[in-house]
Amino acid sequence: MSTVTIPRPLELEVAPRLRSEHRWARRCFAWVLLRWMDLAVVVPVLAATGVVHAIGMSAWPPLNNDDEGTYMAEAWAVQTGRGPHHGLAQYTYWYDHPPLGWIQLAGLTWLTRAYRAGTVAVVSGRGLMLGYALISCLLVFVVARRLGCSRLWAGMGTAMFGLSPLAVDYLRLVFLDCIGLPWILGAFALALSPRPRAWIHGLSGGCLAVAVLSKETYLIMVPAVLWQAWQASPRRTRRMSMTLFLAVFLAVMSYYPIYAALKGELFAGKGHDSLLGSALWQLGQRAGSGSIFSRNSGSHAQVMSWLQSDPWLIGLAAALIPVAFCIRRLRPVALGYATFGVMLLRHGYLPNAFIVGPLPLAALIIAGVGSRAFEAPARLRTATAERTGVRSVGLRAVLIGSAVALVGLCGVAAVRIAPSWIRSDRAQMTTDAVHLTPIVRAETWVVQHVPRSSTLLVDDDVWTDFVDDGFEPNRVIWAYKLDLDPAVAHRYPDGWRQMDYVVMTPALRGDLGGDPVGTADPIAAVSHSSVIAQFGSGGAKVSILKVHHPSGVRRLAQRPLPSSLQ
Repeated sequence: MSTVTIPRPLELEVAPRLRSEHRWARRCFAWVLLRWMDLAVVVPVLAATGVVHAIGMSAWPPLNNDDEGTYMAEAWAVQTGRGPHHGLAQYTYWYDHPPLGWIQLAGLTWLTRAYRAGTVAVVSGRGLMLGYALISCLLVFVVARRLGCSRLWAGMGTAMFGLSPLAVDYLRLVFLDCIGLPWILGAFALALSPRPRAWIHGLSGGCLAVAVLSKETYLIMVPAVLWQAWQASPRRTRRMSMTLFLAVFLAVMSYYPIYAALKGELFAGKGHDSLLGSALWQLGQRAGSGSIFSRNSGSHAQVMSWLQSDPWLIGLAAALIPVAFCIRRLRPVALGYATFGVMLLRHGYLPNAFIVGPLPLAALIIAGVGSRAFEAPARLRTATAERTGVRSVGLRAVLIGSAVALVGLCGVAAVRIAPSWIRSDRAQMTTDAVHLTPIVRAETWVVQHVPRSSTLLVDDDVWTDFVDDGFEPNRVIWAYKLDLDPAVAHRYPDGWRQMDYVVMTPALRGDLGGDPVGTADPIAAVSHSSVIAQFGSGGAKVSILKVHHPSGVRRLAQRPLPSSLQ
């Protein structure tokens, strides 16, 4: 006997789906209703931060180093697999930084189609950095609220972080520090979760590992985040929480040395780069920047440039560190900020973007101390009333004096700090220090007039642009690598004599004039060339140089890359 299937009415099939959608809508509405006061504070701050960071980000800061172009080129190599070595970088990967930062960037450039012919890759990358900056601001607010700050002070701390001239100056840049920053703040936020469960602390350890694999500098934040997780975990589950935190952190971190070991590049050896060799070079063999107390050192100049941009945020937070250590929940944040300060005292190399990590911690210290200070009179009044049942005249005087002092300090801050920040932020929103027009015109001229079989010597800020415009990656040479990369030296054993054109940008001029290491061949190429096209003027000038090869010198064709250098 056959079974007759009776079709279900359309209402019966659609109703469960509608109920499910309505359930999610009700949950979202309940979430917004529960947190509408927080949203009313943080959304305007995020909107103001987004406007300030977005306007003029392609024109400021100037392209005065190759780092932004390097990371965009490395992300291009990961995304397309068309680099000279089909690996983690457009050149030989020598473990100078963990690769997870530009791997994240590669995912975003793939989603947004950032690499397109006729565009400037660094400008597209700066657009992606706006998202990282806004996520970091949101997480500063979340961490501040979970540290016990009032909504007002949490919003003020978020605004101080997002609108500080230092933040506007650095968070726009395509730097690994900016990519790792949301992961550090996410680790703090998860460690302070209002539901302190062991698996949440495991996620905190995972976020911390991602931050370190994005930028190795954040390794100094491990004690602070670990202390925060230990402090926030319930005593009965603390051992399990800490075990899971460390297990996830070490498991994620292990991918980096395992990758190096599988490639036979974990230990130093002849004929290859290594993870441990690069780490030893970074820690002890790299030329230091000198003492911050020596007027002639690079470290002193770097710190003074930070203070000139914004002395208020980092200076006030430094002054409040002793107070922050007296507040239990702020101690891990204070430890993290103090650790960055201690690192400044050593005579090692001081990176330009080192200030990115301490900025949100400085804002959290100010917000936490300020919120606690405003709560102190009420706490004191309540405690005294419970003990004595009366209000003494002396207590009232103390409360009034504390309130007047706090209001006075806020007034001074508003009068002195706000106008200074407004002037600095306005300048960074309106000043054109990149001068994209000469760069774009020069790139267009090269695309139209230079044969694709030519070999170009460029800086890394424009490397990706020429590759996107159809030049072979093997024939677009970052000038810094011509002397230093063994794979490039093997392909071009005749050095500068095998170069056809030099694209002289402001960044390349600065590299050739300021760093004698690894610039002998590029300088020789420039000295044996003549200008055939020029765009812009002054410091923004971009020149196209034709290299003249000495008579009687046979130009060697580029050699295929041996398997040992693949």
